[in-house]
Amino acid sequence: MMRTWTQNLLDMALDCAWVLCRFVIAAREVCADPAKVTTIEALKRDVTRVRLQVSEFTALMNSEKY
Repeated sequence: MMRTWTQNLLDMALDCAWVLCRFVIAAREVCADPAKVTTIEALKRDVTRVRLQVSEFTALMNSEKY
């Protein structure tokens, strides 16, 4: 089955929200225990990936096509 562009955008948005949620939880843990900074460092690759997705999503929403 072929996925529609709306399904792809929704997947992208959910992925970004999940990474943000994990980052917020990790940041809260680091505030309580600075030794847990490795938790945030482990999220670096995911944060970078979703930053690119947000840029792509923003470009799509700003295009005249949508």
